[in-house]
Amino acid sequence: MNENQLEMISIGKEVGRLHNACLDVIYNDFTGEGISRSIADEAIKNRFLASVNKFIKMNSEATRTDFVDVEITMDSVDKTIEEIKATLSVREKFYIDKALSLDMSNSDLVNNLLIEISTDQDLMNKQAVICFVTVLEASTHYWNSHIEEWQQMLDKPVTRVNWGTVATFDAWYGYQAMLVSAMNPIVSGGTAAFASGLAAVFS
Repeated sequence: MNENQLEMISIGKEVGRLHNACLDVIYNDFTGEGISRSIADEAIKNRFLASVNKFIKMNSEATRTDFVDVEITMDSVDKTIEEIKATLSVREKFYIDKALSLDMSNSDLVNNLLIEISTDQDLMNKQAVICFVTVLEASTHYWNSHIEEWQQMLDKPVTRVNWGTVATFDAWYGYQAMLVSAMNPIVSGGTAAFASGLAAVFS
């Protein structure tokens, strides 16, 4: 592997880390308040969005990036999964399908897939595909550790939420955000977390 390939994987893992950190911010902003069906859906979405944009601004300023004034909007997760899927190349679909069939708790398998993706000379949008995998991995770990906390905050039974589907939502929007955000890892991680929170509440 060359330096560029290693950097792509490193960026992907950072997006996964930022995704989980952003979910923590969303959760902490709501701790003690709770979310119930008596709160209007739009109010919930707006409160999540405010938490995510606070996270993006805080991390952008901390890293002194050129994206300090960037914010996401509701439109950032407006595209459906099916619409995103329709844009995939054959190679992208191959690796994404492979990631979706992988045991995300097996770090060796995940790392081998990331190496395979980063070294594929025929694959376009490598960074976005890598982010799909790293966000899927990070999200799977996050929800395995935090299901009960979110269950209590959301005031709904765990059985009513398909947490595997939530992790998959994150991955798709991590992929999409990486493409449309000029490869901004902070925005990509935040957008994926926003999708995650919405999927947890409204799935």
